[in-house]
Amino acid sequence: MRTKRSYHRGNLKSALLDAGVALIGEVGPQGFTIREVARRAGVSHNAPYRHFGDKDELLEAIAVEGFERLTIAIKKVSLPGATAVDRLRLCGCAYVDFALRWPQHFLVMFDMRERDTVGENAFQTLLQFIVRSQKEGALPEGDPHPLALMAWSLVHGIAKLAISGNLPYTSKQVLEFTQDASKAFVTGMGSLKQPGGSFSGDSKNRSSWLASSLSLERPKTRRMSKSIFWRSNSEVSEVLCFESFVFLRLAPICQGAVAPSGSPRAAGLWGRVAPIPKA
Repeated sequence: MRTKRSYHRGNLKSALLDAGVALIGEVGPQGFTIREVARRAGVSHNAPYRHFGDKDELLEAIAVEGFERLTIAIKKVSLPGATAVDRLRLCGCAYVDFALRWPQHFLVMFDMRERDTVGENAFQTLLQFIVRSQKEGALPEGDPHPLALMAWSLVHGIAKLAISGNLPYTSKQVLEFTQDASKAFVTGMGSLKQPGGSFSGDSKNRSSWLASSLSLERPKTRRMSKSIFWRSNSEVSEVLCFESFVFLRLAPICQGAVAPSGSPRAAGLWGRVAPIPKA
C-alpha cells in the first residue's frame, strides 16, 4: 500500500498520485475526475494541470508507476537452486501478488494509450524466463512469444478475477492457485514437444502448427510483433483470444495435475470445459 503523504509545496505531483490511487480504489477509473483528485489532495482544481494535461495523463502516470513496480517485482523472484521453470512460476505468482497488493494501479495499467516502453520491460523479463525454460527442455523450442503470451494471459486472467472478487479464495489461496495453474501450463506445453524438442514447421509457422495440432484454425493476423503491445487493438484481442483458446484445449491434458490446498480442484474446473468449435 502506498504511504499517504501530506501535500506541501514541492511534492504536488506525489500528492496528486496518492489522491488518484485512493480515488480509483473507491470509484474505479470510470468515476475518476481530476477535480475530485484536487479536492482530496487539498489543492485548487487548477493545480493538477501544472503536472498533467488532463485526467488521462494523470491516470497514465499512475499506470506507469504500476508498470515500474511490476517490473521490479518480477525481476526480484529468486530461489536458491531454482530451475528456470521454478522462476517462471514465481514470476507468475509475483504478477498476481502485485495485482492483489496494488489493485488500483492494475486497473489502469492496461488502458494506457501508449504502453510500448513502460510495459515492454515487464514483458521482456517474462520472455527471458520462457527462453530459459526452453533451454532446460521444459517448454518446446522455437519462437518464445506465443508461449509468453499464453503464460501472461493465464496469470493476467487470474489477477483480474481475484481483484474483482470472482475467485472464491483468500489471497494466499489465489497465489497457490496461480502456482498450480502455472505448473499445469508447463506440463501441458511440455507434452506437446515434438521428438526433436521443438514445434514442427519453420520459425514463421510454429504458432500455426500449435493451432493445427489442437484442431483449431489460426486467426488470419499479421506476423506476431516482437513487442507485446501492438498498434492494432483488434489484433491484440484476436491473438490473445486465440492463445486463450489454445490453453483451454491444453487443460484436459493437465487434468488431475493440480489441486490448490483448501480450495476446489482446479483440474475439476478444467474438466468441464466443452469442446471448442472451429471458427
